[in-house]
Formats: sequence, C-alpha cells, structure tokens
Amino acid sequence: MMTPEQLRASVLQFAMEGKLVEQRPEEGTGEELYQEIQTEKAKLVKEGKIKKQKPLPEITDDEKPFDIPESWSWVRLGEISSTVTKGTTPRGGNASYSTSGIGFLRAENIAGLDSLNITKIKL
Repeated sequence: MMTPEQLRASVLQFAMEGKLVEQRPEEGTGEELYQEIQTEKAKLVKEGKIKKQKPLPEITDDEKPFDIPESWSWVRLGEISSTVTKGTTPRGGNASYSTSGIGFLRAENIAGLDSLNITKIKL
C-alpha cells in the first residue's frame, strides 16, 4: 500500500510527465504557448518594463529526465518568466500563500535555476 507521501509524489510525477489527464488538441501546444510568452516578453522589453535577457542554451537530450507528450515543449524557466531571482517568502506561513493570482516558486523548488524539484512544491 502507498503512503500519502508516495501517492503525492506519484501524482506529481504523472502531472509533470503529462500523464495525469488526456492531452487535447484544442488546448494548443507547448510551442504555441511558448511563442505567446516570447511575444509578451518582447512587448514588455520594448515598453521598458523588463530587461532583455541573454539567450539561454538549448536543452540537451541528456538534460531531459523523462519523455513528455509531443504537444509539450522543454524550456528553461528563464525563457517563460520575467524574473528568476532569490527573495523572501511572505511572512505568516501558509496563511500568506494565495490560491489565485500570479504564482511563485520558492528557491528550494528550483535546482540550478533550470530544473524543478517537485518533492517540496506547496499545493
């Protein structure tokens, strides 16, 4: 029998691999979403709201820990976010976390700023 921790890890692993729900074409592809994000980032750069970032290296096959659905794309966190920095966690413990709005990852969730540590994600 699985422990609650093992079940949680298993569900997160399936989600990360795109195996938790059916992949539907009407939801678009990872590449389409990536291009939308790049267009928005270019607009923000032009407006002076964010700085233009240096190109990040392509993700090699050796860096891919598992297969993902064909409609998904591997990207580096810096390619789809406007800011990847260290900072402080809101005071107040779990009561400070919001269930809506713009989410954030804590430093312990990110290893080397380009891979996700799913074992300590707050749900």
